[in-house]
Amino acid sequence: MLYPPNSANFEKVMKKKWWIPVISAIVLGAGFYVLFPARTVIIESIKSPVNEGAVIRILQQNKDWSTWLDTSYMDYQVRLRGSEVANYFFEFTQKQDTQFALLKVIPLSRDTSMLVWETRLPEVSISPAAIIKNRKRAKALQQTMIAFLEKLEKLASDTRKVYGFAPFMEKVRDTAFLSTTIKLNTLPDQSIIYKLVNKLEQYAKSQGVFTNREPIFNVLEQPANAQMKYLLMIAIPIEQVAPAMGDIVVKRMITGNLLVADVEGTLPEIFKRFPVFQLYKEDNGFISPAIPYIQIRKDHRLLPENEPWEMRFCYPVF
Repeated sequence: MLYPPNSANFEKVMKKKWWIPVISAIVLGAGFYVLFPARTVIIESIKSPVNEGAVIRILQQNKDWSTWLDTSYMDYQVRLRGSEVANYFFEFTQKQDTQFALLKVIPLSRDTSMLVWETRLPEVSISPAAIIKNRKRAKALQQTMIAFLEKLEKLASDTRKVYGFAPFMEKVRDTAFLSTTIKLNTLPDQSIIYKLVNKLEQYAKSQGVFTNREPIFNVLEQPANAQMKYLLMIAIPIEQVAPAMGDIVVKRMITGNLLVADVEGTLPEIFKRFPVFQLYKEDNGFISPAIPYIQIRKDHRLLPENEPWEMRFCYPVF
């Protein structure tokens, strides 16, 4: 039965249901604190088709971040404060607001890693106004984290920007070499390199051995107590085996895959970049059965002295 609003029965019914608005208010209040807790945890992650080593090298070179990380559009400025193994501790700053966060680099496979941000905002009072303000802060931090991860993943995917070259694979073509060595106190220059190349070519010619391929060389640092600092090995490919004589010997290379990278520059620049090539090999988990070497791609005896060298870094791998 329906009762008019001003009837006594209506008043009796409403008195019996006084708890409805009270319960509704409690439920709404509880729902607010469930959706917007006083303590906020932010976790953002991205799966990247990049090895762990490449990501770590970028993070460690934080002085060069300005070349790839544009923070002008971000709500917070980002700064690396320290690291421990594959955990990196960051500081996010916005005017008087500072928040610390942890970035984890987790290897998933040889060429894939997971980048995970995690931070916990300080607990605020149960005041709805304070909680809403904290949520806005969390949202701005979250957007900055996402932007940072996207930029980092894009850069780490560009091998040339991370290492300075773009390695690729090819098959071993030359398996027999005439080789000689010399010990030096300084890194070799053009005159020393070609003095040994000429020596090998003249010997090959005297033995009727045909060679028309590019020379290769390797420079090994000697132990600290050695009389000379470097050991230079020079070799030229040959098509027929020649007898050894004195310091000229025959070297063999196993067939298989070569990890290679083409580079240009002065000799000092080439020597400086060669260890980075070795790091690339380690970062990507390649196993090598032999030492790496540098192939001279263009005969520098025919070029002006200031002409950049064209070289190819080579690493036998499997």
